[in-house]
Amino acid sequence: MSTVPAIDLSRLYLPDLTDQKLPKEYSDQYQTDLTIAFGQTIAKRAMALKNAINDGARSVMLATAKGIELDHIASLYGIKRLTVKEADPEASPPVEAVLESDERLRFRSRLSLEAMTQVGCMGTYLFQALSASAHVKDISVSSDDLKPEKITITVLSDQGRGNGSEGEDAVLQQVREAVDRSRSVTDDVRVRWAKIVEYSIQAVLDVKPGVDSEELSRSIADDIKMLVDSNHRLGKNVLRDEFHSVFYHKGIEHVRLLQPAGDLVLGNNSAPYNPIKDGLNTRFNLVLRPVADLSFALNQKSHFVFRKIKRLAFSSSVENQTQSGQ
Repeated sequence: MSTVPAIDLSRLYLPDLTDQKLPKEYSDQYQTDLTIAFGQTIAKRAMALKNAINDGARSVMLATAKGIELDHIASLYGIKRLTVKEADPEASPPVEAVLESDERLRFRSRLSLEAMTQVGCMGTYLFQALSASAHVKDISVSSDDLKPEKITITVLSDQGRGNGSEGEDAVLQQVREAVDRSRSVTDDVRVRWAKIVEYSIQAVLDVKPGVDSEELSRSIADDIKMLVDSNHRLGKNVLRDEFHSVFYHKGIEHVRLLQPAGDLVLGNNSAPYNPIKDGLNTRFNLVLRPVADLSFALNQKSHFVFRKIKRLAFSSSVENQTQSGQ
């Protein structure tokens, strides 16, 4: 979650239990023996066996395990995967259960160790709040510097805006009950919804000739939706550079990002939200125009160059006047 300084498991080096290089005598033999085809087959099978050994080792590690293997590892921490939506076998067609994601289960397994340290610590509150409901997307824990016993727990839901506007009052109540069971007797704990900061996305994209604008527009919209969803976190700043990196697909000549007009810096009790996260385009506007209509962009670039030359000329004149005065 956004408030916990923790090791990024995805950046750890993966262990290698076998030597991926074949012995030199094998390589020489394969290059000179008339049965090279047979030798290559044996080498491929040996490599497949080594990969299977490595995959088996990684499937029992918290950082790399997935699915059922991760369920068994989490059970060693006393953690069980939560259910987001119950299965409905009577429906037509039957609906399978929606379960907690691997990343969330992996994070809760790590937090469970902090939760065993002492009552009332940050790790305890985070773990209890996340384990209270699978619909808790993010949690932040903060306290008053002057009154450290006053603790505020901010909850962000995975539904809609994330502030309970979709009728998730039961989620907030579950968090309150879980926190009350683990809080210190000296702590004054308040549980509240996150403050939502809405922002718009507006951009004008210049497309090179021969590019399918409709397909490009769909691809960019999908990437923007993924970025918006990943930004929907407590304390996550909205950065214009992130949108520029998404807009510059193959075939894009120039991007003019109108909204957001600047970076949005948020606190740990706030989360950014754009309706495109939920498939609504009410605050998302993408205009694609062919390169033939680049006159405005070119004029803007020329205007920038003119101002730069004028500014340099002004600096040079000031320097000359200073030297002449001396």
